[in-house]
Amino acid sequence: MNRRNFLILALPILLWTQTGLAQSFDFRNYSVGQGLAQSQVYALLEDQRGYIWMGTQGGGLSRFDGQDFHTWSTTTQPELINNYVLTLFEDSQGYLWIGTKAGLSRFDGLRLFSYPISDSISMEVYAVAEDAKGNIYVGTHRGLYRQEGGGFVLQTVENGYPPGKIHTMMLDADKDLWVGHEGGLTKIQADGQAIDVGRAGLVNREIISLAEDLEGNIWAGTLGGGLHSFDGTRFTEFRGNSRLRNSVVFDLLVDREGNLWIATLKAGAVVRQARDSSLMFFSDADGLARNHIRCLLEDSWGNIWLGTSGGGVSKYHGQEFIHYDRSNGLAGRSIYSVAQDSAGRFWLGNHNQGFSIFDKGEITSFNRQSGYQNVQIKTILRDQQDRMWLGTYGQGISLFLNDTTYKEFGGVDGLGDSYIWDIEEDKGGHIWVATAGGGITEMIPVVDTTDSLNWSFDTRIYRTGDGLPQNRINCLHIDSLNRIWFGTMGRGIGYIQAGTVRMSQSLPGGSSNNSVRSMVEDESGFLWIGTAGGGVNRMFLYPEQDTFPVRSFSDGLTSENVYLLACDRQQHIWIGTEAGVDRATLDPDRNIIEIKHFGRSEGFVGIEVCQNAVFLDSSDNLWFGTVNGITKYNPRTNVEDTLAPKISLTETSLLYTPLQELPDFRAWVEPWGDIQRGLEFSHKQNTLSFGFIGINHHNPEQVRYSWRMKEWEKDWRPETYQREATYPQLPPGAYTFQLKAVNEDGVWTEKPLEVSFTINPPYWQTWLFRGIVLTLLGLIVAISFRLRVNQIRRKVDRERQRLEMEKDLLDLEQKALRLQMNPHFIFHALNSIQHLIAQQDAKTARYYLAKFARLMRNVLENSRESMIPISEEIQILEDYLTIEQFSREKNFDYQIEIDEWVDPDNFLIPPMLIQPFVENAIIHGVAHLDHNGHIRIKFERIDQHVECVIIDNGIGREQATKINSQKDQHHKSTALVVTQERLDILHNSGDWDKSIVIKDLADPAGRPAGTQVLLRIPVKLID
Repeated sequence: MNRRNFLILALPILLWTQTGLAQSFDFRNYSVGQGLAQSQVYALLEDQRGYIWMGTQGGGLSRFDGQDFHTWSTTTQPELINNYVLTLFEDSQGYLWIGTKAGLSRFDGLRLFSYPISDSISMEVYAVAEDAKGNIYVGTHRGLYRQEGGGFVLQTVENGYPPGKIHTMMLDADKDLWVGHEGGLTKIQADGQAIDVGRAGLVNREIISLAEDLEGNIWAGTLGGGLHSFDGTRFTEFRGNSRLRNSVVFDLLVDREGNLWIATLKAGAVVRQARDSSLMFFSDADGLARNHIRCLLEDSWGNIWLGTSGGGVSKYHGQEFIHYDRSNGLAGRSIYSVAQDSAGRFWLGNHNQGFSIFDKGEITSFNRQSGYQNVQIKTILRDQQDRMWLGTYGQGISLFLNDTTYKEFGGVDGLGDSYIWDIEEDKGGHIWVATAGGGITEMIPVVDTTDSLNWSFDTRIYRTGDGLPQNRINCLHIDSLNRIWFGTMGRGIGYIQAGTVRMSQSLPGGSSNNSVRSMVEDESGFLWIGTAGGGVNRMFLYPEQDTFPVRSFSDGLTSENVYLLACDRQQHIWIGTEAGVDRATLDPDRNIIEIKHFGRSEGFVGIEVCQNAVFLDSSDNLWFGTVNGITKYNPRTNVEDTLAPKISLTETSLLYTPLQELPDFRAWVEPWGDIQRGLEFSHKQNTLSFGFIGINHHNPEQVRYSWRMKEWEKDWRPETYQREATYPQLPPGAYTFQLKAVNEDGVWTEKPLEVSFTINPPYWQTWLFRGIVLTLLGLIVAISFRLRVNQIRRKVDRERQRLEMEKDLLDLEQKALRLQMNPHFIFHALNSIQHLIAQQDAKTARYYLAKFARLMRNVLENSRESMIPISEEIQILEDYLTIEQFSREKNFDYQIEIDEWVDPDNFLIPPMLIQPFVENAIIHGVAHLDHNGHIRIKFERIDQHVECVIIDNGIGREQATKINSQKDQHHKSTALVVTQERLDILHNSGDWDKSIVIKDLADPAGRPAGTQVLLRIPVKLID
């Protein structure tokens, strides 16, 4: 252990380099290298579309959209009268006026036109303005001109107009036109009257710049006399003229906050702040491109543009980020660590150049030249005793006990390694050191009360043998329970408590997620973990049980390669990567709900941050060490961008050729690229492309676009940075292309940009052609239809005749079928009657003969009818059953029942439909019984049907089948087949489950006890 003495307060000149520090403001400079036509910019203008126009001295005119430059010069545009542009103005019609050293040009968005002011003299045009009535005034080196007709007329001195050289013009809030010239100031009132307001009080009467502040005061900048204010009667010299450092005021600007910007010849820009009239100075030392400022502009986003002579253009957007690098006095290019001591000084660890102290605008460097060492300082810690610990990469630790003495600790002093990654102090004052290969060293203080300079430590080293998963430790964190959390190069995280490695675990997501570079704890007790390729993880440190579930976040991050994490006072999580920093906004459950990126275009010019090189100071500023210096973030300047991008078309192409290059469509292109309504294309001209731009000078690189073809697409396309949309092979129809854009803070354009056009169909798809074709087709169809109808009629007539014959045959067949009864029944009936006659029982014979005759008569009569009343069907059944009883010597009885809902005289059913089933019940059922049989017939009404149930107590179908199989087939009842066919016709279906249901009956013992037949018969009512 070595002790070095520094006379830090007494001998600063001998021991280190001390450099005065100028602030590095948020300037972004554009010159020839970025595409600007020439580095001398004498005129600036923002047009209605958001383009920034820059007039140069020799390079012509440049237009800037936030990302790219486009230039007009006499080489490519002969209509531009001269390449030396002195002034720019946009009138109420949207025309751009360009005043040059050789005259005036006008740009309408498509073409340039030269406007001669004098036929014989080449005029130098210094100013262009428009009065309240729309009159255009031009200030030249030979006087003031006003546009009349197709030319310009000199305004005479006799009418009060100023003679000689006109430098500047301004329209005030009251619509009066102020003219600054070599002889003083003239006001042209709204009624056209010119008034010389005098020269009293002017140090130099040549006025070259004018501005009106928010209170209505007129400010005048002079050529050698500094700045003056005008109260309507006389001029008053600005009290701060002596502090302007230059008496030539080329331009004046009052910004939206009321601050007065002053452009000087050699002293840069000066700002008179509205809140207290104090002055703020900007020079090249602050990042301004040049100190010779020729013109000023405030754009719609609040940026201040400063045109310089020789340095191009500087854009200023406040001081959200202030950057310091070697040009400001830092000893090294990269800053690897940063911390603040008790005196408010910032200690900065340099790349191989020791360290620097930043104190009240001055940087003091400590390196080999000052007696320290040229080494990388990877981490800096201020402990509870206000001592500063500097962890080096290869030289151990430097402990500054006070401003004059420091000690060095290395491997011989008990450190596990001399390559230090992180240093933290726990609640007991123990110092914990993370090393690149020696694990973790715990430094336990041993106090010698007799000599504070001999302050020493005992050490304890934790390596893999002590439970560490790896000896390369990238970062440390001490939580409120005094647990020492560590992050490894590839083995995840863990913690040490009470001298023991309590936990070591891998993180979900693979090896990239287990290389931990940074850790920070938020106010809710969540530990945020930055990884080398796996994004950010979040873990709650104080669960009820000793388990630590981890949640990963990577969506929306600019890069998953995380170098540092920080938590600000607003509880944002800052994530530093090789591409800048992301600021994550959290919800109450500590989930990331929004991420905003800060890179070069947002003012974070250091870009790539260094590992764990971040510090939140006592004023809530965040300091980030980067590979290109150190950047301070001031949260009080963070303002959301509420202005949506200004969108416009840059080019509309047909078949990949711009419309303005096609003779047939050139006239449809309006100034500034807009397309007139009513544009039509043929069916072959159906591939269109749209180029567009959304201008946002707050953050131009972050503008995103979405579009759709309204009649072709229901949904908008996903957001993209692409600035061209192509629609190939569109079918004929009317279309509206819609475009919208969004800025970096999610503000969308309120009204989409629209381009309407029509693609005409080919002639064969037009209504006229379709009408002619349809008419011809109609005639052909009508003639064909008539011929076909006649043919069909003849065919129908033949078919009708055939069907009528078939119907007649079918009716005859049905009648014949109805006449059929079992011949055995007729034989037995007549034989039985003959037997009675033989026995001379004439009375009984006459009775049954009458019954038989009535039965046959009814059968014959009903055969001519398709439907008969149920009562007549019952009469036939009764006569038939009576004769069967007689023929079979009454070996069975019968019963016919009619439901009260059945009207037998009005309900009609087909004739001879039930008799075959009754006959079947007799022949195959009760005829084989050795005892008296019984047949029951019942009629019931079910909806539109009559159900007829025939129940017998015969031998059953199974036994009857066996008996019948032993008899000749001619005993088979053909009437049953006929009945089934008739029911099939009535139901118009062959589904017998619906019309006939036959069921075998059984007694309680399971023996056959007869058969039940259910007939469902559609009925009709008598009309």
